[in-house]
Amino acid sequence: TRLIEALADLNQRHVPFLLSYDGRCGDKTYGELLPESLNVTRLELHAGRSSQSTLNGGSDVTVES
Repeated sequence: TRLIEALADLNQRHVPFLLSYDGRCGDKTYGELLPESLNVTRLELHAGRSSQSTLNGGSDVTVES
């Protein structure tokens, strides 16, 4: 994909980057893992209660990565 190609290009040029790409909210997972060939570090950040879930009467927690 264009995203993977762009990230590979950044790596090749030694350009540091941060990317918020996938995550979880409640039982739902969003996005796919990036290919190992990119040699990136994946961190999960607790982002707190989901605003959408709260508006719908829920209390799901959002995790960004």
